[in-house]
Amino acid sequence: MRARPKTDRYGVWKALGIALPFIGLGGYISMKGAALLEEHDIFVIEEED
Repeated sequence: MRARPKTDRYGVWKALGIALPFIGLGGYISMKGAALLEEHDIFVIEEED
């Protein structure tokens, strides 16, 4: 039988520590990009009554 693979003690926390800031950064960049497009009348959401 093979020996058990070595596990990282804080693997989940490390993954969350990398993923969450970049998800937030991506959301921020998307929000600013959408505002820029709307400001230059490239993409404007029309409200339906």
